[in-house]
Amino acid sequence: MIDFETQKRPRGKISPKLLYKTSAVEKIINALSARGAQVRFIGGCVRDAIAGRTINDIDIATTDPPLIAFDLLKKVKIKTVRTGIKHGTITAFAYEKKFEITTLRIDKETNGRHANVKYTNDWLADAARRDFTINALSLTPEGDIYDYFDGLSDLKNGLVRFVGEPNARIVEDHLRILRFFRFLSDYGRKSVDQNSFIACCKHAEKVKLLSGERIRDEFLKILDGRDPIRAISMMNKASILQQILHGQYKVDYLQLMLEVEKIKINGKFIKKDRLRRLGVLLMDFNVTDINKVCKNLRLSKQQTRRLYSMSDSIPIFNKKDQKNTVLKALSDFTLEDVYDKIIIAWIKQAQMTSRLSETQVSGLIELLKLATRKQKIKFPLDGRDVLSLGVEEGPEVGAFLDAVKLWWEDGDFKASHRECLTRLEKLVAN
Repeated sequence: MIDFETQKRPRGKISPKLLYKTSAVEKIINALSARGAQVRFIGGCVRDAIAGRTINDIDIATTDPPLIAFDLLKKVKIKTVRTGIKHGTITAFAYEKKFEITTLRIDKETNGRHANVKYTNDWLADAARRDFTINALSLTPEGDIYDYFDGLSDLKNGLVRFVGEPNARIVEDHLRILRFFRFLSDYGRKSVDQNSFIACCKHAEKVKLLSGERIRDEFLKILDGRDPIRAISMMNKASILQQILHGQYKVDYLQLMLEVEKIKINGKFIKKDRLRRLGVLLMDFNVTDINKVCKNLRLSKQQTRRLYSMSDSIPIFNKKDQKNTVLKALSDFTLEDVYDKIIIAWIKQAQMTSRLSETQVSGLIELLKLATRKQKIKFPLDGRDVLSLGVEEGPEVGAFLDAVKLWWEDGDFKASHRECLTRLEKLVAN
């Protein structure tokens, strides 16, 4: 830790313009400063501004109590909601953006998730309650960086480290176990803070005490990181991954997915997709195990449907005519589903040799280009066409449609509505 005298001084400076993305930021800062309170940017937005990353949410801290901050924003007609007033937090909405504003505080009592708080004017005390050193940074409106726990050094070196004693921080909030791996996935580089990792291992069982929604949100962010392999591997080593994914998951498959994401299609890399990354981890799961994961993580109906679709990959390597296999899939599924199925099928093939060969990469590129080019292929007929020919409602309608669709597919999906209708008329007449 930095010595006491150094703690009181700024540790660096950056242009505050990095955080003044809209005029709303300046308006909020000016309003909160009107009574003479100290106001700083805090946490993730400071971390990302220093690291040169995209800044998403802007969080602000103030020495004024939340109700006073609320009134100051109200005076300048900024819509503000008392989202977490018990914990000193309000949320301001301006120019279609939201800003979380929190009064400096000390956590007096904790229960593994929430804390009873006491307000303070001490920036060091407020920083001491935060989870990791890289998240304990603050920045004045003039651009002065305050760093009480060597967060700047850790950010530069890619070290994710708890503020203070790791075991105590995890006992305060069990979610910090998963957050450690999330930040390791996105900000970690070569070295891992062993004290932090050992504490996560020691308290691994506490992950079970978290709600499915909280586990889901953090786990998907871990998968979305820049280097999820190491984080996932260490979660596996710490017996944490087993509590989230119940089945024969394969971390090696995720490595192949990252290789696939380096492939360019029409000049653009294959888009990083955290749900597809989850799908590849579940590649060997049966339907029952996939259903269990979806329920435990409280996944949405759309996310669940997509994971089921990934598990039913198209048999590209069992067909001589790969083109027609893809075109048929495009007539039955969305483009996103077909992309998933092609990629999963390729990874299943590549896992036998643990890497994608040049030939496999070329084949994958061609099929994904084909899928992109053709987009969704819609069968030209529907039930109304059959009924218009005098066929009564019932099983025969579907049977006629299936027969024409099979003919349409055998003809490389080229037949028009008129040609399909002519084929239908002949079948009905016979």
